[in-house]
Amino acid sequence: YRVYLSTSCSAQERRLNKRKHAGNRRQIKQWNRLLYRKLRAKGKFRRGTVSDEEYEEVLKSYTKVLSPEEARRYMYLAKAAAFSHNEFDDEEVWFCKTVYRKVLYEEGKNDSAGK
Repeated sequence: YRVYLSTSCSAQERRLNKRKHAGNRRQIKQWNRLLYRKLRAKGKFRRGTVSDEEYEEVLKSYTKVLSPEEARRYMYLAKAAAFSHNEFDDEEVWFCKTVYRKVLYEEGKNDSAGK
């Protein structure tokens, strides 16, 4: 019994790549969800649903740690992860994680300064 791996390997590689990139998409969505929940808990959003434009404006208000371009890129990645099947690389996941940490670090500094 002989198995020809050439066709099954390429299909298997495609499945693995799809899973890997789906994992990156999932990670971006998770970082975005965490950031959104933290900002909502801090009272940065009004009650009710928040539009993408309002969310981006809140991110742009963190001018000490984020440039407007970074806020725009973050929102692009968050929307793409939520609504498309694009592939994302590790650098894009790292970027979203960095934005999350920068914003929360700035929030932590503001909380400690206010006490």
